[in-house]
Parts: sequence; C-alpha cells; structure tokens
Amino acid sequence: MIKYADADAVLVASIFHYGKYTVRQAKEYLKNEGINVRL
Repeated sequence: MIKYADADAVLVASIFHYGKYTVRQAKEYLKNEGINVRL
C-alpha cells in the first residue's frame, strides 16, 4: 500500500508499542522492499 499510495508517512505505533518489531527491523524490511527510508 505504501508503494502505490505515494505516502510520505505511515502510522506504525502499534507494531512498536506491542513489541512485535523494532524500529530497525521495520526500516530494514521497508528498505528491502525498495521503499526509501533513513537508516
């Protein structure tokens, strides 16, 4: 959805709040999917 909606930002608080993923893990995933992120 992020790729197709041309989003500038997304809300991901719940995945961090519940400890499902770290910020680093989320950024690495997005980078691997071809989405530009600051690491």
